[in-house]
Amino acid sequence: MSGRASIYDVAEAAGVSAATVSRVMNGSRLIGEEARRKVERAARQLGYAPRRVRRQRERSILNVKLVLPRHQSGLKRLFYDFSELTDGLRLGLAPCEVNLVTDVVRRGFDPFPHKKGGDIDAFVFAFQRPTGRVLREIRARGAEVVLLNRRVRGVPHVCCDDRNGMRQLARHLSVRGVGSKVAFLGYDGIEDVLAERLSGFEEGARKHGIRFESSRDVFRYRSPEEVSGEEVKKLLQQGWTTFVCVNDVLGAVIVQFLRELGCVLPREVRVSGFDDSPVRALVRPELTTVSMPVSDLARLAGRQLQAVLVDQEEFPESVRLQGKLLVGATT
Repeated sequence: MSGRASIYDVAEAAGVSAATVSRVMNGSRLIGEEARRKVERAARQLGYAPRRVRRQRERSILNVKLVLPRHQSGLKRLFYDFSELTDGLRLGLAPCEVNLVTDVVRRGFDPFPHKKGGDIDAFVFAFQRPTGRVLREIRARGAEVVLLNRRVRGVPHVCCDDRNGMRQLARHLSVRGVGSKVAFLGYDGIEDVLAERLSGFEEGARKHGIRFESSRDVFRYRSPEEVSGEEVKKLLQQGWTTFVCVNDVLGAVIVQFLRELGCVLPREVRVSGFDDSPVRALVRPELTTVSMPVSDLARLAGRQLQAVLVDQEEFPESVRLQGKLLVGATT
């Protein structure tokens, strides 16, 4: 084996979970003697030693790398406020001292580009899934990983409950009254988020009596920029008068074209977004949306890292935050 053995290597060799390895290393009484012997034997054979966190004046010092997605589209840069990520992480990691490093994913991304890369205690991947190669390299160095609003089996993550948010939105639309046809609009590159939000809206539509069929009412584009005024006009002419957009960026685009076409919102047509992203502040009339609390996602990711690295406590692998319906003037 190359590199430093990780807790996941010990778990695989011993045939137990990473949580069991953590309990054994922390002296938990909840582990049976047989499992304890397996873990201790595997740890000795692999030369595994728990990562020790540096301390200064009784305060732990953590080096954390925040990895951001590279946005090819200018519109995608309007999704979130970067300061919410950094402030949330620092709040969740308090009272630890934090050296926060940022990086951007690109082709051939190297999580440890420098000789001292092994000093990184943890990685936080925001709104993207790292490749299997990157995860293996990080685990080989014994560093921790947390994902924000993305899921990979076996990797800790903090996510917004997109399904529940869309169910809230469907209920709201049923109360306000929707037209005869409801369109769900999405685009490529956000497949997991798109699938979960669509599934949530389908569930809500069935529950609240909204006529909606995915085979007929879902429209998917290559990017928000691909949507044109002519496309929106065609949808209106074919009878769609309610547009449920996968996020606020696409919602803002649709509202702009509807206004150019002379439509009156929400009397004649309705539009909703999702995320409560910064672009919503620029949309008139104000866009109905569901909040995705970025600062809370980051704060809980920081708390998760502190629990594992400093407090030697267990933390749920999957944490879901409930979004809140924010009713604007477009529904």
